[in-house]
Amino acid sequence: MPPDWRDFVAIGLSIVVTAIAAGGGVGGGGLLLPLLILILAFTPHDAAPLANACVLGGAVANVAYNVRRTHPHSDGTRPLISYEVALMMEPMTMTGALAGVMLNKVAPAWVITLLLVVVLGITTRRTLLRGLADWHKEAAAAAVAHARPAATKARRRADL
Repeated sequence: MPPDWRDFVAIGLSIVVTAIAAGGGVGGGGLLLPLLILILAFTPHDAAPLANACVLGGAVANVAYNVRRTHPHSDGTRPLISYEVALMMEPMTMTGALAGVMLNKVAPAWVITLLLVVVLGITTRRTLLRGLADWHKEAAAAAVAHARPAATKARRRADL
């Protein structure tokens, strides 16, 4: 105390990161963790629980926003949130969180940092490959949609 420029930069970046993460449907912890470690100089032991608290806040806000919404491809009776999937996944999520908390308490900082780098690296690679695949699909669909009107115009000119 008092806050310095790094605190204000971290708050601003945290808001941007969590807004983008919420729009993408992910928690954002993988982005908040490096932000807390690199900008605010938190240790991995301290950054992990704080990032989890931020993700929890975002999750509560997303649930509050989506709880009454319906699925766009239904007749209006199917909820947007699949409670069956959440019920199936939550026990394993909580087990993983408990194991992570215990590991965070007993492991040295270098092990936590190494595990963070490995997990975030794998996640980044998977996200990048999925994003590129989706981009290629969308570009191909746009090319087909763009070519269709041109072919229709050419046929109309030929008919005249």
